[in-house]
Amino acid sequence: MHRSYVLLLFLVIISCKCGEHVNGSFETVHIDLQHNIQDTISIFDLCSSINLICLQDNDSIKINAAGTKYVVSKGNIYILESSSKNVLQFDSTGIYKKTIARRGRGHGEYTMAEDFLINPYNNLIEVLNPTGKIMKYSSDEESAFISEVDLTHRISSINEFAIIEPGKYFLYSIGENKYYLYEEWSDKLSCIGSILPDWIAPTIWGNGRLFQHCNS
Repeated sequence: MHRSYVLLLFLVIISCKCGEHVNGSFETVHIDLQHNIQDTISIFDLCSSINLICLQDNDSIKINAAGTKYVVSKGNIYILESSSKNVLQFDSTGIYKKTIARRGRGHGEYTMAEDFLINPYNNLIEVLNPTGKIMKYSSDEESAFISEVDLTHRISSINEFAIIEPGKYFLYSIGENKYYLYEEWSDKLSCIGSILPDWIAPTIWGNGRLFQHCNS
């Protein structure tokens, strides 16, 4: 099998000035989002070194860096590849391990993927289908589909999502320009309007694009 490498600029915090270890060589940095930051923050205010990791590429795995989303968890790198829309898992050195979730029409597959996250409360990998579904997978086995949340008949589309507490999702629909809260245990979907709530920044768990929205 042909083996090549795609160079992707990936920030790995080796010796942070403030942080904690996360089961491997990665560390996480906590930033107070309520703090009134007036000056530009340098990357070296957050870390003292930056590593370049080569993600493995081969005949069956092609990585398009543009638009690809990355999440680091428990010493692994997970990416939602922008072309295939598959979720791939790599180890901390960039070696491909397996495909967690894939685009398709079979059981546990999806027609499209807009976003993904790793749920901090159950460690499941959750993939957002913009038609209104959240697909859940285990990282223990390849294509280990667990379950799905289906909101297709109650919302026109979901383009971004995040976890704010166990079983509680924060959702955004670009088409509607509205934010929603979804409580999985009660199956309750509530619209909270088109203005990003002030309380969401210090509460939200995620690394997506929700923080780019403006209240003005």
